[in-house]
Formats: sequence, structure tokens, C-alpha cells
Amino acid sequence: MKKLHLIFLDEECRPHTFVPVVCRQDLKEEEIHEIMTDITKLSLFEKEGIRCFRYMEGAKYVSTVEYPLFSNDV
Repeated sequence: MKKLHLIFLDEECRPHTFVPVVCRQDLKEEEIHEIMTDITKLSLFEKEGIRCFRYMEGAKYVSTVEYPLFSNDV
């Protein structure tokens, strides 16, 4: 399963990654750029008076592969 990682910089240029719990896995670059632009306009996310998602840094899909070792299925 792929997860979308939205990478932002805060007002002090430190990186912050936002990973939506539910997300379409076929979003285009333009759609993601628009979503991230909207998030940077919000002042909802602050830590110690510093806006966490101030500048867009990038976005990527991250795929996780599972390697089962054993199972106790009956």
C-alpha cells in the first residue's frame, strides 16, 4: 500500500512531514501542489508559536512491503 508524504518547512525552515490517513493513490502532481498550497495558507498547525506547515518542500508516495515470517492461522 502506498502512503502519501507531504513535506513542508516551518517558519524556521525545519522539515515537517504530513501523512494523511486516508488518501487516493492516484493523485496527480497538480492536485497535490494545490492541496499543499491550501495547507500552507492555514494557521491551524503551530508549535511553540511557530507555524509548522509554512513552505512546501515536496511530496512523495512511499510504498511499504511486508515480508511475513510466520503465522499462527489455524
